Amino acid sequence: MVDGVLAAGFLIALSATVGSASAYLSATVTHLVWNNLSLGEHRFSSTLRAVQMATIFLTNLAAVALIFGLALPWARIRLTRYRADHLQLLPAFALDGVRGRRVPGRESDGW
Repeated sequence: MVDGVLAAGFLIALSATVGSASAYLSATVTHLVWNNLSLGEHRFSSTLRAVQMATIFLTNLAAVALIFGLALPWARIRLTRYRADHLQLLPAFALDGVRGRRVPGRESDGW
């Protein structure tokens, strides 16, 4: 009985450590990529926080584990929504007049 409790405690601590390290690494790499990326004169900004990412990672892990994987789609959407909410385009000028152009011989449906 004691061995099972110790093993469970070890797995929980290991998951928390790996989840926190993964969140820190993910947030840091995202910052490096998006904050140094430009599209012409336009720039991007990422405001992810490692603590919030770790909280999302760990609560998602707990939810997925407690209901045997049924929460996996919810967990993925939750993480994706957080990432999208903390990424922004910083335009160098107003984008109101930006329009696409037609390329002769190309259709939008790919045929």
